[in-house]
Amino acid sequence: MLSDIKTCLLASPASIGELALRFRVSPDAMRGMLDHWIRKGMVARDAVPQKCSCCTSCHEEDLEIYRWVGR
Repeated sequence: MLSDIKTCLLASPASIGELALRFRVSPDAMRGMLDHWIRKGMVARDAVPQKCSCCTSCHEEDLEIYRWVGR
């Protein structure tokens, strides 16, 4: 599954929610798998943007974005 996550992130950055849904795991389980790539310096977690003051529909999982930074 780690190589599938790599392929996904090479195509485009993705939120933890998108990744968890795509790979049918919980967000916490996905974070554990992403930690493997983060420790190797291959994946970066982008700074979590703040919710806008008028929005009530954003989920925290949609604001946590990961991208591939390795070669």
